[in-house]
Parts: sequence; structure tokens; C-alpha cells
Amino acid sequence: MVMVQRMNHLTASEARQIADLHKRVIREGFLTHLGIPFLTQMYRAFAVDPGVCLIVAQHGDRIAGFTCTAIDLPQTYRRFMLKRGVAAAAAAARTLLKPASLRRVIETLRAARVGDNTKVAEAQDRQPVLMNLCVDPAEQRKGLGRMMMKETALWLAENAKEVLVAVTGESQRPAVEFYRHLGAIEQGTSNVHGDGRSHRFIIRVATLLDAQS
Repeated sequence: MVMVQRMNHLTASEARQIADLHKRVIREGFLTHLGIPFLTQMYRAFAVDPGVCLIVAQHGDRIAGFTCTAIDLPQTYRRFMLKRGVAAAAAAARTLLKPASLRRVIETLRAARVGDNTKVAEAQDRQPVLMNLCVDPAEQRKGLGRMMMKETALWLAENAKEVLVAVTGESQRPAVEFYRHLGAIEQGTSNVHGDGRSHRFIIRVATLLDAQS
């Protein structure tokens, strides 16, 4: 039986599983290239951040999927850097020493603040952002994504939020189609690092709740 719940704390094992799942599902993402130790630090920080909703789907002790949503993405990154920045940087030191990698860090943080498309950025300004949605390939097409999105929508409603922004790479075709099936409205595309187009979606919380009630 699958249990879907919000996590306010992660054990080392849970954080490692989430990091590993992130790496397996989002193979081309920049954060993926920073490595599992970095991702482990990041998700442990996000779990205890009151401005972040980390939803996990579990089969016993095994994590089959997760979503991570931030009410204010730039502030979330700032808190992460303040609280775990040193440990995270140490975990990804070899990668970050490369000039190209450092450039991509700066680009990623800048994109989180303003985006590449002005109209998209204005619509996204201070709106909640679905940072990641990952489901183990062996568990896909079983409704886990919808279950986790329902819990995310309930949390957003509790925080008086009406919309959710989602950004996913062109190569992540299952995710693109998933958002469309949820009733998301595509707001445009961007190319943050010059190595692949990303789709930007606006998902209304009311639509998620109505579709999954």
C-alpha cells in the first residue's frame, strides 16, 4: 500500500533516496549534475523549510515518488544557502570548481528570480513554484503523481494560494504531458542554459482540487 504524506523532516536514508530518485528521473537537470551528496543536503533543508511543501509517496521504507513546491522560490534558495550552503558547496566542490558549472549556478539562480521571458516572469513573480515532481519509472502510470499533486494543492489552498507555476524540460515529455492532462496552461518556453528548451505552465489550485475531488 502506498502512503502519500507531507514530510517535515527527512532521515539521512530518506534524503538519500529522494536524491537518488531525482538523479534517475531528471537526468539532464543542472542540479542533477551537482551530485547526490548535494541533492541530499538540498532536500534535507527543504523538508524543514516552512515555505516548502515536500510530499512523498512511500511503499514501506521505499520512496516511490515525491513533489517539492516552494511558495517563494528565490527566498527558498536564499534560506538554503544560508543554512546549508557551506555543506552543499563542499558536497559539490569538484563540479562547482569548473567555470561552466559556476556559470550555470548563477544562471539558475537568476532564472529563479526573473526568468527569460518578461511576461512569464511577471506572471511567475512570487507565485508558488513546483520545483520537482519525480516518480520511480517502475511506479509510473499508477496515479502517484496525481495523488501527490492533490496533497500539494491542499497545502497551497491552506496557504491561500490560487496558482502554481511548473517548469519542465522539453526532454521530460512524460512530465509535459502530465501537466497538460492536469489542465495546466502553457505560458511559454525558456532556454536558461542554452542547452534545451523548458516549458512553463500555470496550474490553478482550484482545477487540481476539482479534478481530483
